[in-house]
Amino acid sequence: MDEKFKLIPDIYPTQRDWTTKIIVTEKLAPKIAKQNQSRYQYMILMDLKGNKVQATLYDANINAFEDQLILGKTYLISNATVRDTKHEYRSLVGEKQWTITGRTRIEELPEDNMALIFSTYEFTAFDELEKYMDSNKDISIIALCIDMKPKRLIQTRSGNQTYVQDIIVINKSFQTMMLTMWDSYVDRECVLIAENIANKPVIVASHLKVSSFNGITLSTKTNSNFFINATFNEVAEYKAWADGNIDKLNEIIEEKPYLVLTPSKLSPLEESQFTTIKRVHSLLLGMTQPKHFWIKATASIKVMKQSFWYIACNNCNRVSNANLGETYQCVYCKCSQTKAVPRAKAYVQLEDSTGVLNANVIGEPAEKLLHCSSDTLMQHS
Repeated sequence: MDEKFKLIPDIYPTQRDWTTKIIVTEKLAPKIAKQNQSRYQYMILMDLKGNKVQATLYDANINAFEDQLILGKTYLISNATVRDTKHEYRSLVGEKQWTITGRTRIEELPEDNMALIFSTYEFTAFDELEKYMDSNKDISIIALCIDMKPKRLIQTRSGNQTYVQDIIVINKSFQTMMLTMWDSYVDRECVLIAENIANKPVIVASHLKVSSFNGITLSTKTNSNFFINATFNEVAEYKAWADGNIDKLNEIIEEKPYLVLTPSKLSPLEESQFTTIKRVHSLLLGMTQPKHFWIKATASIKVMKQSFWYIACNNCNRVSNANLGETYQCVYCKCSQTKAVPRAKAYVQLEDSTGVLNANVIGEPAEKLLHCSSDTLMQHS
């Protein structure tokens, strides 16, 4: 790096008249602070040695710099406001933070440093996603967008309403994955993807969450970041792969096998990694309750006077009061053309050498346990 340009770690709160060369590697949508309703926007800047810093814009400066500090571009920046990060936040955002103000000088450079940005990514293969289900681990992917569902308005557990939209992505092994976009990502990234979906855009996405809802799926977090059809060499390779397999991709899009909801296809654990039922009971009484356990147990039905099926939305699997076979609008997923279908369920008892545990088994696992389809269960129970 040119000696006249400072590296990010060498810039301190007391310094003046410094200049650094940076790349905008992440840029989030503006948000509104809960405390005072002021607007703020976060971005991550990286120097040419890979050092990063979080920079923030507030209120009027968000609009003032809207056409500058563009994702993926390289700039010279001088005299941003630098402050030390509080100790409790340093593990999240680093030792220092910058604020971009009207006094900050910014000059765009005609340089392409996309390869440097790409070198900072560690992608997670689709086969490895199950390791990170419902954890706090952020993952990054590179994939082809092949389809998308209409956006829908849902009600969150907190009672708020928000828009979500599902994107279907595929990798070079023809494995599909559903990526659920939340809030501002519906208004920005989903719009850009929709404009190019016929051409199957390539996304490079970071800070995604792996969920176990309706199988292994991905979803955005508040700090997720997207490059769409970026000038990465790997993106060009993906586009070339798509062009060479266009017939098979179109066949997948036509048949839409990814719309069939299935439980997570998980790998069996080693014997030592199973949790005993006695241990599960003690964990459930604790302050922090894990969401998933692997249990090796015998399942049996102790209560025969129970219904082994219920009517569900065929889009989100939530219970429905619609008539069987009726097309209706689901109150949960807001899909306007969902269908009321039977879904298997069973109340069972799990038992191992340490104790017993009651459990509800729903959907395909219930069909496997009962050796019956949901249609058969509906007819005979």
